[in-house]
Amino acid sequence: MTSPANDEPSSSPSSTRVTDIAAPVRLYLHEKQFEIGKFLAGGSTCSVFLIKDATGHSLAAKVIIHSKVQPKFLNELLPNELKIVRLLNHPNVLKTEHVFQLPDFSIIISEYAQEGDLLQALQNSEEINLTVHKRYFVDCTKGLAYLHSIGIGHRDVKADNVLLFSGGEAKLADFGYAVFLFDAKGQTKACHQFCGTPEYAGSLLRVIFAQVFDGL
Repeated sequence: MTSPANDEPSSSPSSTRVTDIAAPVRLYLHEKQFEIGKFLAGGSTCSVFLIKDATGHSLAAKVIIHSKVQPKFLNELLPNELKIVRLLNHPNVLKTEHVFQLPDFSIIISEYAQEGDLLQALQNSEEINLTVHKRYFVDCTKGLAYLHSIGIGHRDVKADNVLLFSGGEAKLADFGYAVFLFDAKGQTKACHQFCGTPEYAGSLLRVIFAQVFDGL
């Protein structure tokens, strides 16, 4: 997950990581016939849980509690993410199955990455298998090329946001900071904020991204 920087939404005292699903969310998912499993991951704006549908198929539920996030995220970035994930359809981009938007919380239900994320894989490996990781790299470039072809910039590509599947494929995930690159007239939209995870950006990039840029 993402740690925002500069004037992007950041963690507040009320946005500490939640590892147990809130009662209203639990009730809503039960009404939708989902069985709630273990906590998978979390960040300053969301928590992700393993769930199963009525057929026993495993999925991941990304839960955003509206009262736990800052207004800028709630009013700008979250609506953008919900709109974007509904559009995505590519073998190397995480597939969204359902989107539920309620007054107090939002839920994005997606396919479940059985092998975790790329960061976990790197941390748990004594040595890197070049053949395997070359495939991950190719999969990521295919996913990025697809996003750019439909006018979307991810803006937070990192090992944590590359999910791995039992078939050996890698998929880009987490579109909380993604943006549409063009306006209704087809003109490039300028981005004014540096966003993403500071630890992944060198000092020079922070200076560059403090300026207006095009999101690519």
